[in-house]
Amino acid sequence: MRIAAIDIGTNSIHMIVVQVRPDLSFEVIDREKEMVRLGAGGLDGRALTPEAVHAALLVLSKFRRLAESHKVDEVIAVATSATREAENGGEFLHAVTQQTGIRPRVISGTEEARLIHMAAVYGVSVPSKSRWGTDRRSTSAGASSWASSG
Repeated sequence: MRIAAIDIGTNSIHMIVVQVRPDLSFEVIDREKEMVRLGAGGLDGRALTPEAVHAALLVLSKFRRLAESHKVDEVIAVATSATREAENGGEFLHAVTQQTGIRPRVISGTEEARLIHMAAVYGVSVPSKSRWGTDRRSTSAGASSWASSG
């Protein structure tokens, strides 16, 4: 089975495409990351900006096409704190589904923490030429790390 996992975070959107083996381990086929700054300026219950929504929709459309080019069987997408906390987060998710066919699931802060823990427990292999960082305002890096472990 081939799966694309997408993490819609506060600052960036990550996608990883994997081939799942019969023993449930997996091989990474492709990975992408685009900065969109969905939570630009901090949200505190405020709305996602039209510019950030537009940028995110462009990236998600691109990722959908890329996933299709890899002939994935399933696209799994999660949205984290920026979408969860924004007053127009529901409208954003509806636009994502309408324009891309991707149906993101908003995850709780507890689920984000669980995914970060899984990434730490199972380890994350990061190529030596890659840059790895975290955003103190976001836990998306952890969710993406979980998707890339294996």
